[in-house]
Amino acid sequence: MVETISAAGDVGNMPNAPLRYALAVMKFPKILSIEKVAGAFQELLDPQYPVMTESKNEGFEATIAPDKTPEFKLISEKLWQFACIDKSHAIILSGDYLLIHAGPAYVSHSHFFGRFHSVVESFTKVRGPGSVFSALGFRYIDIVKPAPSEALSSYLAPWVLPNVELLPAEGLDLVDAVYIAGFRTNLGLMRFQAFHNPAGTLPPDLNSSFVHSNGWVAERPEGAFALLDIDHAAALSREMPIDPDVVIDTLTKLWAPARSVFDKAVTSHAKSVWGKS
Repeated sequence: MVETISAAGDVGNMPNAPLRYALAVMKFPKILSIEKVAGAFQELLDPQYPVMTESKNEGFEATIAPDKTPEFKLISEKLWQFACIDKSHAIILSGDYLLIHAGPAYVSHSHFFGRFHSVVESFTKVRGPGSVFSALGFRYIDIVKPAPSEALSSYLAPWVLPNVELLPAEGLDLVDAVYIAGFRTNLGLMRFQAFHNPAGTLPPDLNSSFVHSNGWVAERPEGAFALLDIDHAAALSREMPIDPDVVIDTLTKLWAPARSVFDKAVTSHAKSVWGKS
């Protein structure tokens, strides 16, 4: 759930928050012996993630041959997901990243990052003191659906759906629209995307087999709705030793401006509706 922050800085939850999916990720240099690491990681991982499934992520790898011509080969990377029994939260391990994600059961950023802290601790026990990371990121997806008889524009700031201004023009019926903005921050890069009436309820790059098997893909709402996609990532200039406290502190700093953008994107009316129990 998305949180509201009072003037004093205390955090409370919106009972009807629009958040549908969130992830936090730590990237690290490629581990060639990842299958051995996955087995050891499973042994040390918190018992609250007992449901293990595997998947393959396929793509192409490009190299330059000695004669300067490009060569492409199909690669297949194995992924492991370790989920809670109720599928409220899950961990994904690949050859170069460790990720925690959640669907509508997301409670708060502090709860979410607290879970990831113990996961990162388990990973460092497997990899030892020489393990390093190269980047961190946080991303979350909100589905904004107005209450019956209300307009979507009453939930979102005008800059989020600028094409709404075209609606009064004769003969125009808006089918869909996309607004994308990128921001440079003191930590890295943040991206804000707003999709008006998209074909699905998750961006295509997040629509994975794991997310489907976890039951986190929402049905497409009827009528006008918007999908808000906010991510903030920090790529390090050089690798740093993995310290769970540093990882979580950095993720918390990444979350704060992303939350600020969300607050500017939605209206006070929307927050009022979502805050009603």
